[in-house]
Amino acid sequence: MFPTIPADWKTLSATELRALAAEIRTAFEALPAEPDAETRALALAAVDTRKELLAEAKAKDALASISMSEDEDAEPVVEPVVEPVVEPAVEADAAAEPAVEPAAEELDLADKAPVRKPGTSVDLGAKPDGEVAPALRPDQVFMADEVANASPGSKFGSWADVTNALLEMGQSVSPSSTRKHYVGHVKGNFTEAMQLGPNMVDNLRMFERNELTAAFCAPPTPVYDMACMNTDRRPVRASLPQFRPDARGSVSIFPSPSLADITSQDGGVGTWTSDDDDSIGSTDPSVKECAIIECGTPTVYSLYGVWRCLTIQNLLAMTFPELVEAWLNRLAAAHARLAETQLLEAMGTEATAVTGETLGYGAAVSVSTQLLEVLTLHQERERWDTDGMEAWMPRWIRSAMKMDIMRRRNTSGSMQVPTDEAIDQMFRSIGVNPHFFIDTPTWAASVGPVSSGGAKGNVPDTMDILLAPRGKFGVMDRGQLNIGVTGNNIYRDNSSNASNQFTMFFENFEGVVNTDSCPAYLLELPNLCYNGVQIDDLAIACDGAAAGT
Repeated sequence: MFPTIPADWKTLSATELRALAAEIRTAFEALPAEPDAETRALALAAVDTRKELLAEAKAKDALASISMSEDEDAEPVVEPVVEPVVEPAVEADAAAEPAVEPAAEELDLADKAPVRKPGTSVDLGAKPDGEVAPALRPDQVFMADEVANASPGSKFGSWADVTNALLEMGQSVSPSSTRKHYVGHVKGNFTEAMQLGPNMVDNLRMFERNELTAAFCAPPTPVYDMACMNTDRRPVRASLPQFRPDARGSVSIFPSPSLADITSQDGGVGTWTSDDDDSIGSTDPSVKECAIIECGTPTVYSLYGVWRCLTIQNLLAMTFPELVEAWLNRLAAAHARLAETQLLEAMGTEATAVTGETLGYGAAVSVSTQLLEVLTLHQERERWDTDGMEAWMPRWIRSAMKMDIMRRRNTSGSMQVPTDEAIDQMFRSIGVNPHFFIDTPTWAASVGPVSSGGAKGNVPDTMDILLAPRGKFGVMDRGQLNIGVTGNNIYRDNSSNASNQFTMFFENFEGVVNTDSCPAYLLELPNLCYNGVQIDDLAIACDGAAAGT
C-alpha cells in the first residue's frame, strides 16, 4: 500500500525525497472512502513520514542554495514564472514545489466524514465555512508563446508538463536577462453577459447600483497637462529701431527744428531784386538776414528695468513640472504686457492728439479714408516727400475691419472673409505700415468682456491709432540680466537651499527714444459702425460726414 522507507533515507537527495513523498500521497489518494482502523493508523503514520521527507528535502535545497551563493563563478538563474501564480490543490509531480501539508487532525480520519470520495481530489484549501474552493487544473493553463512547440490556444496536459516547461525555460534563459519570461497563462472563462463593450450605457447596465456607487467613489485620475498657454510676444518692441546706449545707460536728443521754426524767423530765406542791388551804398541798404541756430535743451532718455521672478519649491519642480511651466508662462506674459505698455505710454505722450469725424460709412471706409487724410495733411504741411508712416494700433482692429467688410452687401451669393494679410494690405495701400499691439495703454480704448450680464460684448466703437514717420521712435536695448549659478536661470544660495527652494529671475533693460525730428499724431476715430455700409442712405456732405453733422 504505502512505499517502504529505507533506513538511510536522510542520505537521499532532495529529488529522491520528494519522489517518496509523492508516492505516499498517491497511496493516500487510493484509500477507500471509509478505511478500517488499521488502515487509518497506517495513513496517519504515512502523513507524519511524508512531512519528515519534505522537511529534509527543503533543508537540502537550502544547503544547496547557500553553496551556490558562495561560488563566485556561479551564474544567476533567472526563474521563469507562470502568470498569474495559482497553486494547485494537489501536486503529484515529485519535481514540483510541495504543497503545505495539513495536520493529521485536519484530515478527519477518526470519526468524521470520509477523507475523500473515490474519483475526487483532496482539496487542502477549504474555506472556513466548509465551502470547497475549485482547484486549478493543468488543462486550464495555456502555454505561453515562449514555450517550445507551443501553438496558439494549446494547453498543458499535466502539472508534470508545466514543471518540465519551467525547467527547460530556466536552462534557456540568459543570466543577464532582466525581463519576465512566461511559461503559461490562466485565462478567466467569462460569459458574454459579463464582458464589457464599447457602449458605456450598456456597460453600466451590467452593474448593480451599489457596485456603481463604489466604482464612482474612487478618486478621479488627475490630468496634469496645462492648456491655453499665453504668448509673450512683443510686437511693439520688435517694430522699433534699436539704440545701443553706452555704459552711462542713457542718451540725450537735441530738439530738431520744424519747418515752422525756420519760417517764423525774420530771416533765413528771402528774395533779392535789382532794387536791392541799387540800395547798396544808400543809408538803408538791403541786407540778407540769415537764420540763427537755437541750440535748445536736449532731452535725456534713460534705461529702466522690467523684471520678473518666481520662487519654486524643489519638490514641486520635481513632481509637478507642468504646473511650474504654466506659472512661468503666465509670468512671462505678464512681464511682456508690462514692458509693452511702458513703451506705448512713452510713445503716446510725445504725440499730438487728433480727433476724427463721424462719417456716414462703415468702419473700414471711415478708418482708411481718415488715415489717408491725416497722412496727406502731414506731408503737405511739413513738405514731406515720404513713402508713408508707421502706425501702432490695437490688434482687435483687424477683427473689426473683417466684420465690417463681411457685412457689406454682396450679390455673389457667398460671403467673402478677408484675411489678415488683406487687412494689412488695406492699410499699406494708403501709405500706413501697421503694427498691431496686444496690450492696451491708457490712451487707447480697451476691450470689454466677452459677456456682460449674459449679453455678448462688442468691440469698441472708438479706435486709437498712433502715427509717426519712420525713425521717429526707437528703443534703447541693453539686453537681459538673468541671475543664476546653474542652468535655466535658476538662482540658488544658502538661504534658498535651507528652505528647499530656488528662484528664477529675469530683467530687461530698455527705454524709448524720441528722435524729435518730426511730429507724431494720436488719431482718435469715434462712433465707428461695423455694419458694412459703404454709402449711407443719408445725404453725404463733401467732407464725407453725414449731412447736417
